[in-house]
Amino acid sequence: MERDTSPEAHRVQLDVLRRLGERGRGAMAVGMTEDIREVVRLRIAREQPNLDERGIARALVAVLYGEQLAVKAFAR
Repeated sequence: MERDTSPEAHRVQLDVLRRLGERGRGAMAVGMTEDIREVVRLRIAREQPNLDERGIARALVAVLYGEQLAVKAFAR
């Protein structure tokens, strides 16, 4: 597999991840997930400026989990 980092950088990355332990890696994964959600939310708000916060939240659910769940989750 071709890597975009040098072998030494890869070794350092693995060492850091090992030292973080399960909790640290889990916290990192949660943080990255939150970051991705925010990036998608901001993109939706930028591309659809007519949406209010509820509309943005519904569109976010549709992007992340599918339209069917968004319809159910935001039915009134």
